[in-house]
Amino acid sequence: MNWGSRDEALRDYFADEWTATAISYEFWGEMFEPQVGVAHIRPEVIGEASGQVAKAGTANFYRFLATLRIRLRFPAGIKTSTANGVLDALALLFRSQTIASVGRFRVPTVSAPIREGAWVEYHMHVDFYRDLHEAQP
Repeated sequence: MNWGSRDEALRDYFADEWTATAISYEFWGEMFEPQVGVAHIRPEVIGEASGQVAKAGTANFYRFLATLRIRLRFPAGIKTSTANGVLDALALLFRSQTIASVGRFRVPTVSAPIREGAWVEYHMHVDFYRDLHEAQP
């Protein structure tokens, strides 16, 4: 698994599939200045790990694990039903999906709202994995 291609594939997936809010690509090194009162998301990959999970004959099997954390920021005072609608739409993008060059996603979890000044922030976590079969010479 190539970490760079994984990150590029994730970024492309967001760009192609997500239109409900602005997207901050700070994780990918782009500057982002949120507009006052405009909802946005900030995806990033955290908690990466990998290991050999099996060896069979002349092949090794490896599993790569990580978590996609998406911070959703809404203007303070947003209706809970509106925030939940955006959270549901975002969860649908990843729930049990397989994205080429990234891996297989599990069911997302969402934190309770966190109030930060003029913002209400939710954290969505989506664990994902990718298996690699590597033949030995």
